[in-house]
Amino acid sequence: RDPKVLEGALDIAVAYLKNYAVDKADRMFSAIEPYCMERGLPWDVKWLQDCATLRCKQSRQAEAAVMLEELAKRTPPHPATLINLGTVYNMLREHEKAQEYFEAAMEVAGHEEPDKDDLWNIGIAKKHMGQYEEALPMLEK
Repeated sequence: RDPKVLEGALDIAVAYLKNYAVDKADRMFSAIEPYCMERGLPWDVKWLQDCATLRCKQSRQAEAAVMLEELAKRTPPHPATLINLGTVYNMLREHEKAQEYFEAAMEVAGHEEPDKDDLWNIGIAKKHMGQYEEALPMLEK
């Protein structure tokens, strides 16, 4: 419960995650979850984001989506969160939902015109929906 210990535990979990020691990371995230949630901000948000990343590396995208949705509820809209949600929903083959999140990320970022990353993300979603004529110019830029 001590903030310094909790910070160290999160750092170790992320180090495991970055080195693809996913089983060790999973055990660490499981052990510290109740303490992060009990303490609230910023601990809960950090735990949700990092554990969602772990779930993606474990090919557990449905669980990652739930965590990212909860993260989005707890924080103001942020492009990175919305892009991560779009990416996870693309992986789950929910391409329309993915496109909505990618477009929301673009809006929150204040992009009046899509940048290269916006075009790529939206283009991939459109490609998966079979909208090839719309997707191709986006993916070529």
